[in-house]
Amino acid sequence: MEALFATILGSPLTPVTLAMSLLALIIFSMVRGWLLPKSTVLLLITAEKLVAENYKLAWEAEKSRNDTLTDYLRQLLTYAETADKVLKSIPLPAGTIAVVPVSTPTEAPEGGTS
Repeated sequence: MEALFATILGSPLTPVTLAMSLLALIIFSMVRGWLLPKSTVLLLITAEKLVAENYKLAWEAEKSRNDTLTDYLRQLLTYAETADKVLKSIPLPAGTIAVVPVSTPTEAPEGGTS
């Protein structure tokens, strides 16, 4: 075994063979996508940061719109509660029952056409 290593390492082609093997490994790694140049990695990182920033801006804009709509709905709910209290406070004539006609989407209201 020692004689084999001595023969291989003592050969004048050993450095050339090692250099060619390393070069072939580097080329194979680049072709397979296992080895990338630094500029490509930096470009990919920059692109990912840009996408993340766009998502963050879109999320913040949507959150702002949602907050605005929530405020409008709160105001509308306040008006609806006030209107409900006012309507409930109106006294009905004695002996009457408050009946509110309700129409469903499949039937027309009274006096209307279908």
